[in-house]
Amino acid sequence: MTPTQLLWNFLKPICQQNGIEYVAMSDGDRMDRFSAASVSQTVYPGVFVMRPRYRVRDTTNGLIMLNYELKIYILAKGDLNDFESQDSAFDFCESVATNILQELNRKYLEEKTCWFDLNDSGMDPVMYVTLDSAWGYELTIRLGLESNQLFY
Repeated sequence: MTPTQLLWNFLKPICQQNGIEYVAMSDGDRMDRFSAASVSQTVYPGVFVMRPRYRVRDTTNGLIMLNYELKIYILAKGDLNDFESQDSAFDFCESVATNILQELNRKYLEEKTCWFDLNDSGMDPVMYVTLDSAWGYELTIRLGLESNQLFY
């Protein structure tokens, strides 16, 4: 297992919420996979996670952490000529992003299965226009996962 696979196994179920049609990870630092998938399958509303940056941290007490920096795009289709559909897409995506933050915070506070601090998260509205027009949010977070099994 790789550090990225460890993250994906943890994060993907959190992103698979009611109403989400598509959840995937990028092939690098671009959204090419999302664009390609939109040609042949339903990707809206969707959650698209950029491959993470991460640092390994040895806490010197027998615990090795992987500290990830993530960008997650939550996008819903809208109509370029209909402000109400754009607002509806923003509202839906903001709700999904908020649910992701709530679940990560719950996993940190109640289950102790990750390290997560709401102070290290943020949301920015985005518009994504290629073959389709979509509106949503870029969610940025920092997330830590115990990773002893990868290094010992």
